[in-house]
Amino acid sequence: MKFSLRSVSQRGGRLATISELGRHGDKTVTTPMCLVFTQAGTIPHLTNDMVQKLGKHAYPVHLPLPLLLESHEILQKYSNGIGDFLALKHHLLYLSVQDSTIRPPEGFNEKSFVSLWGRSGRLNVDVDKFMSVQEAFKPDWYQALCDSDAGKVGSRKRAHKSVERTLAYLDRCLEKHKESEVLRHSCIFGSIEGGSVAEERELSAKETAKRPVAGFVLEGLDTNGPLDSVLPLCENGKKEIIQSILNELPDEKPRILHGPLDPANILAAVELGIDIFDSTYAFLVTERNAALTFCVSPDTESMASNVGKLQDSCNLQRNLYETSLTDKIFKDDFRPLVVGCQCYTCTNHTRAYVHHLVNVGELLGKTLLMLHNLYHFLRFFEVIQLALEEGTFEKLQNMIATRHCN
Repeated sequence: MKFSLRSVSQRGGRLATISELGRHGDKTVTTPMCLVFTQAGTIPHLTNDMVQKLGKHAYPVHLPLPLLLESHEILQKYSNGIGDFLALKHHLLYLSVQDSTIRPPEGFNEKSFVSLWGRSGRLNVDVDKFMSVQEAFKPDWYQALCDSDAGKVGSRKRAHKSVERTLAYLDRCLEKHKESEVLRHSCIFGSIEGGSVAEERELSAKETAKRPVAGFVLEGLDTNGPLDSVLPLCENGKKEIIQSILNELPDEKPRILHGPLDPANILAAVELGIDIFDSTYAFLVTERNAALTFCVSPDTESMASNVGKLQDSCNLQRNLYETSLTDKIFKDDFRPLVVGCQCYTCTNHTRAYVHHLVNVGELLGKTLLMLHNLYHFLRFFEVIQLALEEGTFEKLQNMIATRHCN
């Protein structure tokens, strides 16, 4: 894998390209970028034919392992890899250890294995089994096995243990990766652990940076959680912890941060120097029967700003970035979800129609919301890239913070 920095903004944001990655050595992607989140190998609420309506034919795909682990033996027999099996062979595939939309039970990891939670319950995964899964799945790049269970407010002792275990897992993964002929085109990313203890995070970053990994995953920052969770970088010292981690990492390798980050927190993470994110936030907004309505460019008119002009007595459920479509105020609103948005939902359907679908529980409601939210979210990353290229990143931050377009 080749990571080429094109520019670094005054505020720290990095514009770069990734090429020569995995099975798709001819593909090039630009960072900051968003991995399209999947569950059990599919984008939630979307069939393959609906996915084509996104108009993004080469987006990188994020495959969390927990709901795929039980398919390991099937993929071994299939032998062509998970990309071909899931009709995703034209996409870059990234395999992560955990699903950042689910908080797994704490206290089940051991020195020799990590516990994942699939459809049938607890599954213990040691390094041998983990690397066997990688050989069966054949991803373009993957996160090395790690112990991210340092507790929500973990002790220094537990944080240190997570660092030691993760480094031990990484060393064994690297040995087996080097020996594997099947994985010769795949890249391995090391995980930075240590819970909320800054000293342990720095130790993890320093030691992981010494290993021959292609990049880094900032793991265990409590991004795993329920539908209403968002990772706030400016609370509980997380921003300072991330900065201390990045200070120990080389500039010439990409950094991944999983989890449901809202637009302001994504921009804060980009400013710190994070390169790769996932679309779990767009998925969780869909699960709440809401639409992403923040402005991503002067060509789109935010629904939230329109609705904000209405009387407070409407009791509308909304926040800075999303608007709930369950409110009766939309029953006679025949505008698109976001005026100017070019997604399939906004060009073919109205707020009133989507409101009706979600209120009667039609499956099509979440399908249309997911199409819009994912399109909107991916468009946001295109705007971030453009802002970094043109030197207008600070203006974008101000626009997102104030919810209106200038």
